[in-house]
Amino acid sequence: LSAAAAGALCARAAGRPGRARVPRHARAGRRRSERYAGWETGLGADILHGNGPGASLVSLHHFVGDTELDPAPISGRQEELENLVNRFIERVR
Repeated sequence: LSAAAAGALCARAAGRPGRARVPRHARAGRRRSERYAGWETGLGADILHGNGPGASLVSLHHFVGDTELDPAPISGRQEELENLVNRFIERVR
């Protein structure tokens, strides 16, 4: 939560929207890969590509109901990634 608050305050303090080309950064790439790893195989890939149980919301609904799917939430550390991108944007301003 503190990363989210700090990042939001810094972004808000900048006061103006801006676009910048964010350079490829090993840390950002690794974190992005970790964040979306579940979408590369299994049910995540089916949902992403519209195959199998992920072909539609209806089929996904039935799949979840039939299998009693109960995924464990994990932190995606979204705020850390957003703050990393914001730091790059601030550097180019």
